[in-house]
Amino acid sequence: MKDLISRITGIPDEGHPSIDGQIKLHKLLGFDSIELRNIDTVNICRISDKKFEYVKSQLEENNIKCIGLASEIANWGRPISTPFEEDIKDLEVGIKRMKALDTNLIRIMSYPNDNLSTSDWEKETLRRLKYLVNIAESEKVILGMEICDGLASASPQNLEKLLSEIDSPSLKIIFDSGNPISHFKTIEESWKFYQVALDKIIHFHIKDCKIIDNKVVHTYPGLGDCDVKLMVKDILSHGYEGLFSIETHLNFDYLEGMYYKYGNMVKNMMEEISL
Repeated sequence: MKDLISRITGIPDEGHPSIDGQIKLHKLLGFDSIELRNIDTVNICRISDKKFEYVKSQLEENNIKCIGLASEIANWGRPISTPFEEDIKDLEVGIKRMKALDTNLIRIMSYPNDNLSTSDWEKETLRRLKYLVNIAESEKVILGMEICDGLASASPQNLEKLLSEIDSPSLKIIFDSGNPISHFKTIEESWKFYQVALDKIIHFHIKDCKIIDNKVVHTYPGLGDCDVKLMVKDILSHGYEGLFSIETHLNFDYLEGMYYKYGNMVKNMMEEISL
């Protein structure tokens, strides 16, 4: 089994807003890659060209590989009522930036509903995703659809149907161990999402949480109810060769310390799995 610690990466904007701070955190943790989402609170597909060039130069200077972009396409802030042009624009800009960074993965979601009937929501979501997948196919990039918010995340059955409707090498799954529970699904449903997605999973987010008094409480890895370690062990047993990206969703005063602690806890978990 390839050294698991070398397969850990993360979304460090949860530890520091600037690219300099994000790189520093990953170097402290010994990570040689990064999943880019926000730079100074602005998404990587929306920052200026000048700032993007600075991001690129700093990654190169520090020998940090970008493994993918986490866009806002079809995410929780872009329900089905959002003008589709917003997502097309982000994908077009994202593709240019992916190529500049020598990566082929961009994170999307699957459109939360916004007062449409279930059938209209499904129809419009499929239309939009098929359009985006066609662009991705022509540009030879991969849309990593995260099981988080949107049509595919509403139920395992929805996910299975969507994947059968859009069977493309340019549409894969980013599985997040914490998302089903944080959207008030049961652990049994979480495993069902995982099982439906398994053959399409290209990237894995490590997140943990629990529900306390009907509220979502995110935790350090292994301290929640999401079976994080069991899922990591299971996907490895099925031959998964991708990376594991930490996405903390924790919010403390000292964010850098939180992210550093989280990263080290994931490293310890991977060492235990390797034994």
